[in-house]
Amino acid sequence: MQYFCDKKSRYPLHKFMDLTEYVKDRVTLGRFAHSQRVAKQAMLLAKKHNIDIDIAYKAGIAHDCCRELTGKELLSLAEHYGIVADEYEQDWPLGLHGKVAAKFLEEEFLLSEEIKEAIAYHVTGHPNMGKLARIIYLADKIEEGRSYPGVEKIREIAETDLNGALLIAIDSAFNYLINKRLPIHPDSLALRNSLLLKHKSGNKL
Repeated sequence: MQYFCDKKSRYPLHKFMDLTEYVKDRVTLGRFAHSQRVAKQAMLLAKKHNIDIDIAYKAGIAHDCCRELTGKELLSLAEHYGIVADEYEQDWPLGLHGKVAAKFLEEEFLLSEEIKEAIAYHVTGHPNMGKLARIIYLADKIEEGRSYPGVEKIREIAETDLNGALLIAIDSAFNYLINKRLPIHPDSLALRNSLLLKHKSGNKL
C-alpha cells in the first residue's frame, strides 16, 4: 500500500500534464503507449460527438493506470475503497482495474464524475454509462494499435454512429470470449441489450 499512499509522490491537483506524467510513472512503456493511443482515439471521437476533448484526453490517458497491478493488489485496494467485487471479479481480479483506478485517482487529482465513470466502466461497460464513458470504452477497443478483423469498419462507423460502433465492438469481444469459453460480465450483457434496443429504435446518444 505504500506505493499507492505515499503523499510525497502526489502531483499538484488538476494539472493537465501532471496527470500524463503520473500515469507514465506507473505503467510500462507499452501500456503507456496504449494509453496515449486511447487518449488520441478518444479525442477524435469526442470531437465527432460533441464532447470536450480535454476530458476525453484525461479519461483516455488515465484509464489503465492500475492495469498492471496484481490480482491480489486489486482485490486489496477494492476492499480498501469499499468496492464490492462480484463473482466475475473475484474469479478475474484484473477486471477491477478500472473501478480501482477511478477511486485511486480521485485521491490524487480533481477529476469530474464523468471522467471517473469513464475510467471505472471501461472494462465491462454499463448500460447507464454516459457518452464519455462510451467513448472511452470504444476508444480502448479501436485505438490505432488494434488490428483484429473488422476494426477498420468499426472506426469508420464510430465517426457518425457511436451506438452502432459500440454494438459491433461488443459483439466482436463477445465472440472472442465465447470461443475461449470465458464468462461475460452481466454489465456487458446489459450494455449490449440497452444499445441494441436504442439502435433498433433509431435513438442516438
